Amino acid sequence: MRRQLFKSRSPERDNEQFVYNVDLDLLLNNYFPKAVDCIGGALYRSRGERVLKEDMENVKYCLEFILGIMRLRNLNDSMITDKYLSLNNPKMQELYKYLERMSDNNTKIYSFLKLEITSKGIYEKLCDLLYVLFVYVTGNNTEGEIRISLNIDE
Repeated sequence: MRRQLFKSRSPERDNEQFVYNVDLDLLLNNYFPKAVDCIGGALYRSRGERVLKEDMENVKYCLEFILGIMRLRNLNDSMITDKYLSLNNPKMQELYKYLERMSDNNTKIYSFLKLEITSKGIYEKLCDLLYVLFVYVTGNNTEGEIRISLNIDE
């Protein structure tokens, strides 16, 4: 699998480029499925209701990680986009199902990420993190519609 490295000079840039500098096989074949399974386990424990309070932080971290993984599409590597990050992948289908369940339960997740969204349209009631993940998972994101940055207290 092709790996692309980016050099950076600042810690913020290092954080931003993290997903491009890690072993892609480890991310896509190990950590990504585990993150999806973690979300599924939390939803199973909640018995179809909102994610339990004791599971919420882990679910949030998994969703933030998965959003980072979606950035791998920027590499324009068909192996990544067609095999791992498409809705043809069973884990992506599972993830989509879990996102739908959290959406149906009106789950609110507050992320450290600063998500700037032009317009959610009919999805205004959906929390920003879930909305952005839906957009990325379905591949419906357009240039400039969503901006993601770190929400750092100064």
